[in-house]
Amino acid sequence: VPASKQIQANGGIVSCIGIGSDPSQVDEPRLKSAASVLDGTQQYFFVRDLNLLTQTMTMLAANTRQN
Repeated sequence: VPASKQIQANGGIVSCIGIGSDPSQVDEPRLKSAASVLDGTQQYFFVRDLNLLTQTMTMLAANTRQN
């Protein structure tokens, strides 16, 4: 989390992705704390399968190109 805050302080965006069959399998509070907030939307995502991971990564890459 300290590293993510430093990245954000330097103008970077931190997106966090939790991966598993259930959100209880990851440390969601920590991931959410590390994630940036852009336009009121926290950049934390939880995915349950490879298809959703691919979609999420594609969306993040598209958003990065727009900024």
